[in-house]
Parts: sequence; C-alpha cells; structure tokens
Amino acid sequence: MSFLSFKITKYLYSKIATSFIFIFIILSLIIFGNQFFLVLAQSLKNGLYSSELFPLMFFKVLRDSSFIIALSFTLATILSISKLNKSSEIIVLNSAGYGDLGLARLLLPLFLVLTIICGLVSFFIAPMSTSKIFHINESAKSRPDYIFIKEGTFQNFKNNITFFSPKVEQTENKNKQILKDIFIYNSDEKKILLANNGEKVVNELTGDVFLDLYNGSIYENIDNNPRGPAKITDFKKFRILIFEDFSKEILFSKTSDAKNFSQLLFYDPKDLAEFFFRISSPLSMLVMAFLSVLLSQNSPRSKRNFGLAYGLIIYIVYFNSIIFFKDMISNSDDYFFVYMLTPHILFILIFIMIYFFRNGFFISQGYKL
Repeated sequence: MSFLSFKITKYLYSKIATSFIFIFIILSLIIFGNQFFLVLAQSLKNGLYSSELFPLMFFKVLRDSSFIIALSFTLATILSISKLNKSSEIIVLNSAGYGDLGLARLLLPLFLVLTIICGLVSFFIAPMSTSKIFHINESAKSRPDYIFIKEGTFQNFKNNITFFSPKVEQTENKNKQILKDIFIYNSDEKKILLANNGEKVVNELTGDVFLDLYNGSIYENIDNNPRGPAKITDFKKFRILIFEDFSKEILFSKTSDAKNFSQLLFYDPKDLAEFFFRISSPLSMLVMAFLSVLLSQNSPRSKRNFGLAYGLIIYIVYFNSIIFFKDMISNSDDYFFVYMLTPHILFILIFIMIYFFRNGFFISQGYKL
C-alpha cells in the first residue's frame, strides 16, 4: 500500500468509526428504551424481581446486537462518505483513481473485521443471551403466588405451612412486606408460631423467600402425641424459609435460537432455519457494506441526499426477507440451500445493478431506467 493510500484509508476509517460508535450508541439506547417498557409490563404479569429487570433488558439488547452492529455500520458508511461528497473530497479521490470499487477495496479490511464481529455475536453471544432470557423468565414463572403475602387471608404454603396475618404493609421495596400479629401452623411438625410482627424478605441473589418473625412464641406437640407434653418456647427473632428458588435447576431452553453452533448441525428444519438466520447476519452485513458505498455517492451540488433513507429501507427489506426465508426453511427443509442463498444473491444482484447504473452501463447500451 502506498503512502497516499495509507493516509486515505486511515482518514476514511476514522470518519466511519466515529460515525459508527455514535449511531451504535443511539440505536442501542432506542432499543434498550423500548425493552424497558416491554420488560416492565412483563414484570407486572410474571412477578419479576426488581434485580432481574436490568439483566433481562441487557440480555435482550445483547441478543439483538448483531442487527444493531450491521445497521449502524451501514448508516455510518453512508453518512461518512456522503459528508466527504459534500466537501468534494470524494471527487479528489475519484480523480486519483479511486472509484466505487476502489473505495470499497480500501474499506474491505474494515468490512471484514465488522463482519467477523457480527458473526461472533450471531453464533455465540446471541444464543447465550437467549438462554439467559429463558432462565430469568422461567424462574419468574416458577414462583408461586403465595410469595406475595395477602392481608387477612389464610395461605397454604407447599411445605405444609398455613399462614395468616390481619395486617400486611407493602414497603417501597416490592420484595419486602411488613407483617403484624402473625399466625403460622406447621402441620408436619405439629407446631404453632405466634409473633407480634415480622417481615417477608426475598434474597435477591438466590431468590429464596423468608419470614423473619419478632417477639413471639413456638408451641410444640400441641396434639399431645407420644413424643412428649406440649412445649412453649419464646423468641426475639426467628426465621422461616417459605420458598426455595430452584430456578438454578431449570434447564436451558431447548429451542433452536438458544442452541450453540454444534447443536444446529442436526437435520431438524427449525435448527437449519436458525443456522441460516445466524449465518445470514454477517453475510447481510458484508453485502450492505458494499451497497452503502454506492448509496452514499451523491453530487456535491445536490441539496438533497436520500442515501441514509435508502440504506435504512434496503436493510429493513433485506432483514425481513431473511426472516421470510427462515420461516420457509423451518416449515420445510427440502430446498434449504436454495432458501439460504436466495436473499443474499438477490441483494448482490441489486448491488451489481446499482453499480452498472452509476457507471453508465445501461445508458451506453441504450437502456432507459
């Protein structure tokens, strides 16, 4: 690479990288904000802990990060080269022999690096995030309703404990409740516990639920069984485990979008569809990178530049066509390779048509577009 090519490449890379970081942050914040409202609504329905809300939002954004990377880089390339067009710098490059393909050749190493990153995210980070999302949701669904103690209601716990409190106060922490005049009966151990007050406490690290009782008494052997006479024990503080979270024992999701690369190599239609979707993410990233070079070209005298709009529309159409063919593969794997290649070949042809049109091929052949 000549010194001039090196300076041009370094300049282009810095412009695109700056725009990419800026756009990536904005898109990530938009998607994160959207997930905030979705997860918040889900927490009201499934009873998610407050400590689970941020991790769930984070893993959902991480799951979609390959899409964010590809779209951000497409828009960043169009925006950066369009700015160079406005300042006539691209005209200088064209005069130096760097046309559309020359510009794309200079940017190829950057295209390949981002494509590899996008592929790693798609094949390894996305399925891991999907498994984490499944684990958090299933953990929330496995929690029984009695974790949320009700006032003036007899509630039966799974470990044969009957609970009653005439007054229950909710605190600012949704996982903590203040209890008054507590009555607890353990039918297995034949015990009655009475306490003046107490708290329901959730260990946010393990998910276990406890009752901390204060200033009360324990009445044992209340049915006069052969084990001995009734016994009364006073206490200042006593803790009872009313629910043990077994979410750590929940298996990871067996759906295709949570499987690792090796598990997708079996000939199941849904696995093949997921394999196609994951490999399509870096491929679409590479195709759109080349398309973005063409879409960014515009006359410096033109006051309007629709390159960003065209890039956004084309990428959305591209992405939805991938979703469409993914559904086709999941319903029937008879034409797997045809379905896998069709959307990418289609948009490669669009790239070729735009390139020939920009370079006057159709006009020289007498065609009018």
